[in-house]
Amino acid sequence: MSPEQARGEPDLGPRADVYALGAILYELLTGRPPYTQRNGLEALDALLRGPPPPPSAVAPRPIPEELEAICLRAMAREPQDRFEDALALSDTVGEWLEGVRSRERALEIVSRADGTWSRAARLREQAVAARALFVALSEGLTPVDPVEKKRPAWEAEDEATRLESLARRLELRRAELLNTALHQVPDLDEAHARLADLFAAEHQAAEARRDEAATAIAETHLRRHDRGAWRAYLSGEGAVSLITDPPGAR
Repeated sequence: MSPEQARGEPDLGPRADVYALGAILYELLTGRPPYTQRNGLEALDALLRGPPPPPSAVAPRPIPEELEAICLRAMAREPQDRFEDALALSDTVGEWLEGVRSRERALEIVSRADGTWSRAARLREQAVAARALFVALSEGLTPVDPVEKKRPAWEAEDEATRLESLARRLELRRAELLNTALHQVPDLDEAHARLADLFAAEHQAAEARRDEAATAIAETHLRRHDRGAWRAYLSGEGAVSLITDPPGAR
């Protein structure tokens, strides 16, 4: 029962029911009732003296902070500090549950993106091997060599191109999946981290081939998704160590 009910106050309203529902939620979170005194009068006295310990202080395992906050608000000492009625409490818990479900769906999408990335990486390795075979088969070939002699090298090159194309499609699909996960949960760190890694790799590749436009685009995306892992890289700062002979030379 709520503190005002325990005090015997008249005209109890819906907020007293909210307190009772909060107490049920408390026990669901902790595995124990808010007040554990075996004697009913002792429990009543404890209720009148003050609130029970926060759920996180007595729960056998970590509990979601948002759900604890809902519980504590429902069990506020003063009725005006609680939810207006049971429906308002129900809606708030429902919104929290929907957020949990959205996060679970988003993480499942991130997992699918990881699988896509693994397949793309294997294709890239196969493409590198095919390119190496093409180079090996091309050694010694001349423009006037017969087609039959050139065909193995051409086939190796075609296979490398095919594998690279498949890998690129999977990499693009990975980016699409990660963005889909962010549509589900915009602040999902797991998706942002993977997209930051992706654009960091694109930034490095664009710099290596001196493509200023692609470098700028990749940097813009990297800054949007980075959550700190690439901060030092984005700062553009470095260090140089000088070793002189003789030591201390100026």
